Amino acid sequence: MGRHSDVYGLGAILFYLLTARPPFQAESFESVINQLLNTEPVSPRLLNSSVPPDLETICVKCLQKEPWRRYQSAQELADELGRFLRNEPIHARPVSRVESAWRWCQRNRPLALTGAVVIILLATLAIGSPIVAFRINRDRLEAEAARQNETQLRQQAQAQELVSRKNAYASDTSAASHALDEGNFDLARKLLTGHRPQPGQEDLRGFEWRCLWGLS
Repeated sequence: MGRHSDVYGLGAILFYLLTARPPFQAESFESVINQLLNTEPVSPRLLNSSVPPDLETICVKCLQKEPWRRYQSAQELADELGRFLRNEPIHARPVSRVESAWRWCQRNRPLALTGAVVIILLATLAIGSPIVAFRINRDRLEAEAARQNETQLRQQAQAQELVSRKNAYASDTSAASHALDEGNFDLARKLLTGHRPQPGQEDLRGFEWRCLWGLS
């Protein structure tokens, strides 16, 4: 108790005169005490828009949580009210939103720390998610390109194999024809048998093969 408490009490009375309600109100005494310790009072102008801004500033200064932020005596408060009534500039200045937020963080450090951690996590997700999505999409495109390249190489190998088989077929059918002319039926059959298609292979045998096979 002391002059700072007197100033706070006068501020509470002024708040009631301006808004027709106390600075803090709740269903229980414990809730009122909790608000008194941890919550800033509602701006008088939010409850009564006709309250002059300077008078609101004076009232809010009286109700500051920290005693050193209030008027240091009832006389100092009276002098400030006198300046207001004479339409002179008052000494008090409105509490900015930044300062109000900083004071709240100081009074509620655990909650403020939790909020800061949540904000950092959200910021990390906001920044990191597009990066992760970009990397996933890049990996998907690279994997798709690798599959396409593998398919292309396999098709090229199959095409080369087919060309080799066709060349060998033409060479062996010609050799089989010469073997038949010379009466070497075993060699002719051996050359022709090598061109029976394996499972999954294209059958290259044409009329000439069947004709030679029939002669062998």
